[in-house]
Amino acid sequence: MKHSGAIEIYRLSIADKTKVVEDPKPGLLERVRSATADLSERVLSTLVTSEKDDEVIQAALVHRRIMYLGAETPDVTTTRGWLKTQFSVDMIDENNPDCFTDLVRDYGAHVDAVIIDRDQFPGDTLDFTRLLLLLRRTEPTLPVIVLGTFETQSSWPLEQRTIGDVMLRRPMTSTDLWFGLREAFLRANARSQI
Repeated sequence: MKHSGAIEIYRLSIADKTKVVEDPKPGLLERVRSATADLSERVLSTLVTSEKDDEVIQAALVHRRIMYLGAETPDVTTTRGWLKTQFSVDMIDENNPDCFTDLVRDYGAHVDAVIIDRDQFPGDTLDFTRLLLLLRRTEPTLPVIVLGTFETQSSWPLEQRTIGDVMLRRPMTSTDLWFGLREAFLRANARSQI
């Protein structure tokens, strides 16, 4: 429908309602739609379609080892299998908090990331903070993921939010770990550039 001044009116159906949008310049709305569709298509084509194709993670997995400091739980067992299948990554496990610092000192330089189960330190923030500080002092660019059963991220202690690269809530899924690893590797890479 044409109006004076060549204003085109488009009717868009949005949630069973009709909305009238006026285009002050003929064809402008269509050009914007076309450009938006083109941009969306380019953005979608850059998204990772599978874990194996994730270049960020593949580039960061130099040693093909991730250290896990925590209890063996069903979600850890599942994600261990997923890491092995998708990325050929082995997990070095330790469930005794008294051995965590020795393991970090001995093997920290030979792993691609560390996952720490915060629940292994029930109420003991000081020991947990010491372990995180040791990680940062001995391996400053090593990605650290902290697992926990906290209600919300804002309820997590400050030292976890500032030292850990990524915090994941339990139960952890393989998708959670995928995006957590990706974010941790990106942050560690940014830290190494400073």
